[in-house]
Amino acid sequence: MIVLGLTGGIASGKSTASQWFVSQGIRVLDADKMNHHLLNFNQEVIDQISKSFSKDVIKNGKIDRETLGKMVFNDPNKRKQLEQIVHPIIKSMIKEELSRHQNEPLIVLDVPLLFETDFDQLCHQTLVIYVDEKTQISRLMTRNHFSKEESLKRISAQMSLTEKAKKATYVISNEGTKEEMYEQLKQLYEQLIGV
Repeated sequence: MIVLGLTGGIASGKSTASQWFVSQGIRVLDADKMNHHLLNFNQEVIDQISKSFSKDVIKNGKIDRETLGKMVFNDPNKRKQLEQIVHPIIKSMIKEELSRHQNEPLIVLDVPLLFETDFDQLCHQTLVIYVDEKTQISRLMTRNHFSKEESLKRISAQMSLTEKAKKATYVISNEGTKEEMYEQLKQLYEQLIGV
């Protein structure tokens, strides 16, 4: 089994790449989905976040991700605090899934902060979906209706894509069309599973 760590930056196209792998019947373990599940349904996590941050982050018994997001993106210490609560749980969920599906030829770990949180240590190889910062800003302003300032703040909250690309086994550019990225992903997939 090959464990491929998939990452990128905000608005780089990582989720589109992840969906492509799913469409090929490849198991994708999505750290964001696991995180959302914890924030919605894990009472221990909800209580811990409420205690560590503020009761304002709770709405209808769940974590209000927008409120929490504003808190952590504006304060690196709060972001670290949140990561210390959720990352160990997500890591153990991923390890459990990997041991349960050892017979599959390829499993993709979709982790936005793959290198920043050492999740890359769970992988045999890593893939970065790359775009330049100008493209990221433009996509964030269009897709999320962020101001340029807010877009830059979100981008700088993560390791730069240039740095991630240096650490990765493979880099796929998403400056062109979706189809061009899909073609690169197909070639990589065939290379990985020896087609």
